[in-house]
Amino acid sequence: AIGLIADSSTGKGIAGIPVTDGYTFTTTDANGVYQFNANRWARRVYFTLPSEYKVPVDPENGRPIFYSAKDINYKQQNRNDFTLTPLDKPEDEFTILAIGDPQCEVASEADRFRNETINDIKSTMAFAQNTMDKYHNAYAITMGDITFDNTVLWPKMAELCSSINLSNGKSIPIFNCIGNHDHEASLDVQNDAEAVELYIQNVGPTDYSFNRGKVHFVVMDNIVYTGTSGFGDSMTCTYDAGYSSQQVDWLAKDLEAVADKENKMVI
Repeated sequence: AIGLIADSSTGKGIAGIPVTDGYTFTTTDANGVYQFNANRWARRVYFTLPSEYKVPVDPENGRPIFYSAKDINYKQQNRNDFTLTPLDKPEDEFTILAIGDPQCEVASEADRFRNETINDIKSTMAFAQNTMDKYHNAYAITMGDITFDNTVLWPKMAELCSSINLSNGKSIPIFNCIGNHDHEASLDVQNDAEAVELYIQNVGPTDYSFNRGKVHFVVMDNIVYTGTSGFGDSMTCTYDAGYSSQQVDWLAKDLEAVADKENKMVI
């Protein structure tokens, strides 16, 4: 895997940004270039967003794009470049919205999530920012279970959990976390890596980190798929809670790469 992470204002590469495939970590060199041998089971290349830069979003759907758009092809060289835009000023104060368990099983529930939950967030945040001058620099994180064992809903839920556009012209990027009901339950799914395949294709990496202000956020998958139970519409995955040794190793490397550790909070 190889690529360049550049500053949009200068056109130059940004040094020292951690880049990973979920297994290996490296950092961009003085020219903003990274390169490493991707793991056989790696799917995406992604970086840890620095606090000094805006969350890069896809102009079409508002989704945070801190990861490669396509799966890694381990048989060839994969190049993925990223461009970051500096913040106008430091975000020492910011707002995090926690969106707990949308857990939509059918299309009508996804519509309710859009028409009720998202609209409530829009009105609450716009009022707070415009009238009360509160809750600025806002970001959101889902707390898992975006779906309820229904892979058909992934494209729709991925779209709804991309960003929230407010009436004042601002938007709230959404970072996502996988839950047990977001693992694919199927007799064809043989292991945990296969159980998260559709999530990664539609939403992005399961284990990743980003920085806002003086806080380092780590998002991880603590569901270990062990099989599938039930039949037809009642089919669900069976699982243990915990982390693999590979994930623990990844986390240790992620924390080691955190800059200014003495002044950082970790969530």
